[in-house]
Amino acid sequence: MVVKTDAGKIEGTVLDSKHQLLSSAVVVLFPDPASPLRRHLIRQIVSDVRGAFRVEGLSPGSYRAYAWRELESNGYLNSEFMKPYAGKGVPVRITRGGSAEVQITAFEQ
Repeated sequence: MVVKTDAGKIEGTVLDSKHQLLSSAVVVLFPDPASPLRRHLIRQIVSDVRGAFRVEGLSPGSYRAYAWRELESNGYLNSEFMKPYAGKGVPVRITRGGSAEVQITAFEQ
């Protein structure tokens, strides 16, 4: 078993447009800047019943966090789909072995 000691984590919550906690939202983390060569760093998770989420095992670096109330399977991999959201994600920096907390307002789509 290999354990990455430099891996980081992100914890956060997702809110709807009325600033209420949103369960079952799709949260996606993209490396920033985005690059086809860095697709392996993209992470997707669904918020729990309290609107919370946690992603562990992240490589150190810059990310952008996005959330949607609903999202077609892997829709975020489609560059045309993502155009209206360009730059609208929440910026997050993960340091070696560090953690970050974010609050994301979900896109209604």
